[in-house]
Amino acid sequence: MDMENEMNNETAPFIVANHNGVFTEPPKRVPSPKGVDGPLLGNGDVGVVLSGEAEAQTFWIGKIDFWSRVLYIPLPVGGVTVHIPELTGADYHQEQDLLHAEVRGRFQKEGVVVETRSWTAATRNLLVTEIRNGSGESLDVTVDLWTNQARLKEYPVGLMPDERRKVLAYREAREYPTCAGTEGDLLWIKRHAEPRDVEGMDAVMVTKVVGVRAAVGSDDKSKATASLRLAPGRTVYLVTAVLTNRDVAPGDPLETAKHEALERDPDELDELNREHREWWREFWSASFIEIADKKVEAFWYGAQYILACCNRAGMVAPGLWGNWITTDRSRWNGDYTLNYNFQAPYFGVFSSNHPELAEPYFDAVLDFMPQGRKMAQEHCCRGIHYPTHFGPYGLYDKRHYGQRSNAAYCALHFIDRYYYTCDLDFLRNKSYPFLIELADFWEDYLEKDERGRYVVYRSNAHE
Repeated sequence: MDMENEMNNETAPFIVANHNGVFTEPPKRVPSPKGVDGPLLGNGDVGVVLSGEAEAQTFWIGKIDFWSRVLYIPLPVGGVTVHIPELTGADYHQEQDLLHAEVRGRFQKEGVVVETRSWTAATRNLLVTEIRNGSGESLDVTVDLWTNQARLKEYPVGLMPDERRKVLAYREAREYPTCAGTEGDLLWIKRHAEPRDVEGMDAVMVTKVVGVRAAVGSDDKSKATASLRLAPGRTVYLVTAVLTNRDVAPGDPLETAKHEALERDPDELDELNREHREWWREFWSASFIEIADKKVEAFWYGAQYILACCNRAGMVAPGLWGNWITTDRSRWNGDYTLNYNFQAPYFGVFSSNHPELAEPYFDAVLDFMPQGRKMAQEHCCRGIHYPTHFGPYGLYDKRHYGQRSNAAYCALHFIDRYYYTCDLDFLRNKSYPFLIELADFWEDYLEKDERGRYVVYRSNAHE
């Protein structure tokens, strides 16, 4: 076993380093109500996707736990946009480095050269972007920290009449409440997930410019701005802390985020980056593949990377679009869709020696059991019955579309995890309680036909 671990530690990082993604033009599907096509960063909680032309690089920031209960949908937090007018029309080059979980950019136009490096810290909710002026002249740089002020034109699909009534009341408020400001050299924004006067989650972002003095200001509503002049050969760091109430309860996420961003200098960021790289090196050292079909090999490593970016034990589980939420109108509510979508991403985590990536999945499924019992009782059955769509915090679409197999589909990973890990504590405390209540439901729900066969009546296929 020691020899196998040593081989993984040496071999896996070497192989994954061969599979960097290269972007030679800006992404076309960012923002998007579905999947995005830009370079991705994430730490299992904060998700970041890059977009924009060279002169206006934008970092779209999502948070895995930032959901609106009234709208039953995950919401984006906002983003950071870096404006460098001298790069208008510049060549575009971004490289997605899977091994180090960072994105490196190089933008060039005649004598103007700008290099960037961005990473979402594996161990802290911080997005760090380094911008180096490789030109012979100083460059004007403007940094916008912003959040959405979207207006809802219609309620999302999948809501019952009582939820629709709430959404219509929400529409009277017109906007999600947001605010922005500055404090010293810090930029900050805050976004509320619910209508005005409705209790709910707040998401905050705080950005600090490190290494260069900047002038700051805000519109007090949804944007704060820093302006600076970057001298030739100099590097500026943009440090953005991203938090919600869930991270600091019962504290104030805004004050905590201000402290996170404020207490950073280049030396501390170098140390944080070493921790970040070590975390990812250990992740890649858990397993590897090396096969003749390099396209399939690259897909395997890319899938591992995406799963690690949006899953972390103790965090909320990702919905359909992970933690890369870029609009207020995610398709299919961006939720946990149980007729295969929620389960499918985890089929490979056990064989790739990453069972920890499925922990948010198990937590989500088990947390829904009390409501699952109520749904089973509606069918005059014991045990648990699950809907087709649900989310965190007890949210779910009350329509089940006649599908009875959703909870059974959820059970597959409970079985696989035990087979791959032989973890008796997991079997005793999580897998067995779920499976036994699932069996109770089917014992009550199944009926025998005239030929003595067990038949599932009043049921539809899962897709």
